[in-house]
Amino acid sequence: MKVFDFPLIKITLFFVLGIVLYPHIPVEFSYATLVLLLLLSPVLLSLFKKINAALTAVCLLLSALVLGLATCALHDVKNDSNHYIHSKKLNQVTNIIIEIDQKIRTTALATRYEATVVNIDNKPYSGRVIIALKTTKNLPLFETGTQLKITSKIQPISHPKNPGQQFDYKKYLENKSIFGQIYVSQNTILYKTPTEFSIKNFASKIRNKIITNLEKNNFSKEELYVFSALLLGQQQDISKEIIQDYQFAGAVHILSVSGLHVGLLLTFITFILSPLANTKANRLLKLLLIIVTLSFFGVLAGLAPSVLRSVTMFSFVAIGLYLHRSVNFYNTLLVSAFVLLLFKPSFLFDVGFQLSYLALFFIVWAQPLLAKIWNPNNKIIRYLWDIITVSTAAQIGTLPISIYYFHQFSGLFFITNCIILPFLSVIMGVGILVLLMALTTYFWQPILKLMELLIAFINYVIHYIASFDELVFKEIPLTKWMMFGLYFIIFTWIIYLKKPNFTKLSLALFSIIIFQATQITNKIEVEKSSEFIVFSKNKSSLFVERNGKEITLNTNTDEQKNVQLTNYLISNFAEIKRQKKIQNFYLYNGKKIVVIDSSGIYLPNSNPDILIVIQSPKVNLETILRTHKPKQIVADASNYKSYVALWKATCKKQNIPFHAVAEKGCFKIE
Repeated sequence: MKVFDFPLIKITLFFVLGIVLYPHIPVEFSYATLVLLLLLSPVLLSLFKKINAALTAVCLLLSALVLGLATCALHDVKNDSNHYIHSKKLNQVTNIIIEIDQKIRTTALATRYEATVVNIDNKPYSGRVIIALKTTKNLPLFETGTQLKITSKIQPISHPKNPGQQFDYKKYLENKSIFGQIYVSQNTILYKTPTEFSIKNFASKIRNKIITNLEKNNFSKEELYVFSALLLGQQQDISKEIIQDYQFAGAVHILSVSGLHVGLLLTFITFILSPLANTKANRLLKLLLIIVTLSFFGVLAGLAPSVLRSVTMFSFVAIGLYLHRSVNFYNTLLVSAFVLLLFKPSFLFDVGFQLSYLALFFIVWAQPLLAKIWNPNNKIIRYLWDIITVSTAAQIGTLPISIYYFHQFSGLFFITNCIILPFLSVIMGVGILVLLMALTTYFWQPILKLMELLIAFINYVIHYIASFDELVFKEIPLTKWMMFGLYFIIFTWIIYLKKPNFTKLSLALFSIIIFQATQITNKIEVEKSSEFIVFSKNKSSLFVERNGKEITLNTNTDEQKNVQLTNYLISNFAEIKRQKKIQNFYLYNGKKIVVIDSSGIYLPNSNPDILIVIQSPKVNLETILRTHKPKQIVADASNYKSYVALWKATCKKQNIPFHAVAEKGCFKIE
């Protein structure tokens, strides 16, 4: 079967291309082109159809591309004049009314929520924000839909302050249409009140009721948090240690409600409804019950991108089965993706969305190829072999993008999936019964204890498998172009192996050359570059000198567990060659760099190009500036904020450039 011959895949690809191109094209162009296309498309299609079928296809593909552009423009909150980013009081202390959307992962210092702005100083506004409430013993848990009136300011979210391929929290939130955050303490909350009914509020209350009832029946907290992730899509309370175990064991996908969970749910519902006679009326009833149940589960699980994708896709599968038509999973995948992106194009940049679609596509496309390698007669062995081939196909499809984002790969996924997946089917079945009992508040203790024991067993097995960390390959460097090169290799070789011929073999071999070219290009770029960086690191100082792949650390502290430094090393394919204490003077690329530390000692009559101030020295900066006239001042993140503010004002008076690392991020000299 030639996958890429489907018309829908071409239309979807051009629609996705429009979403990708949107940030680089003026909004007005997107709107104007869409209107023009809508007006002319009937004429163009009828004209091209008479002239040439190829022109008709080109017109359809261009329409899909423009539709992608226009969809992004329509959903871009920056185009909303009532959005809080357009408020003149942004980053100023004001009275703000917000409505809680959902609780997210908390920290030791703050309980965090996603919320929607309703009002700023009695003027209506919109837009989503992150609320960080200072954690206290008496801090209540706010349900979805609760409105809070707080006195604070909406602060912009900053990009990563250090170089390297690391998680960009600002970009991640912007993809969710969140552009600000609010820090508040409990005493700044003026009032709270529940809002009117909504589906999201209703689902939140049901989730809270289920969790509360399970807690009252002494369901172990650690197992309860995993249960909430598996069946309610709520991961925010799971400990970092458990998440790390699942990551190392190659089973983190189990903690996210996805196609695996929804597919098992569909199987369970179909089994429950199987006694109904196979009449036309009953088949329609089954379809409606399946779609309603899947939709309810999706709402209950928080409508995350992976949940929406899975519920949409399996709803189409159920409809196909009802119509007695063979289900084309390629079209089902594409339709679900197209529908989701049509309503929320930012899903395209969600890592979970990308991973789930790639995994499912490769399971459908590549798994049959792997299954042909061996055809065991024993049913149990065949079942395990199917698990291995499905898992391998999913891993092949997600390997490059996983390494690109997370820089690690677990070689334990074979063992994990063979052991865990059979138990997951049982957990989903028993879990649905537990959910129903929690809703009715009637508990049959044996079922409850069975659920608890099953989750405890899975956690134990995962922890044991994850302990073989020598099979977890970490800190793997991979650039974006190298990732694309890997996918080029994977696609071309699978295409060749499905139906070998000389042309396909030539393309597959050429893909290896392309990947090698990306490696060579990256190596040349890294080796010919050098830089001196003042890192942003609270309470301590860190200078990095990089010459090609060789790193010299300048620090007075232990940097073995510095995540930012590790990310920098990975992204530059570099390694630490030497480490030394911070000096008072550096000469780098012809520039004189003087460092003043807490001792207040500096080199007199040095006339530096750059003066770096660290560890809050008690010096008269104004005198130093007047005497030595440095061309630029840099204050790293180890200094007191009050000192930095004073130095900034001093430099402004004397018109000398000032770089506060804690505010602007790392300082780099190339």
